[in-house]
Amino acid sequence: PQIKPEESAIKAIVSEIQKRPADKRDDEVYLLLSELIKKAVLRCPYRMIRHLNALLPMLADTKFNETAQKFAKGFQESLIKHHSGQDI
Repeated sequence: PQIKPEESAIKAIVSEIQKRPADKRDDEVYLLLSELIKKAVLRCPYRMIRHLNALLPMLADTKFNETAQKFAKGFQESLIKHHSGQDI
């Protein structure tokens, strides 16, 4: 089916990121995104690819573009590792 990112899910993730103290945000966001990447790779990688293809253009001109791009890169790297039998 056509993939459309769920706006409520995106807002929930962004809200969680914004709640983090500024001095700890990068580390905590990294941990949060790492867990999301692992779940996506293990449960539904091809659906995540479609979500990212739809989501990244939407975030291109926002302050979350860099985080979204890092997430997408981390996801792709983790997917490659998983396919080659490495731990993610």
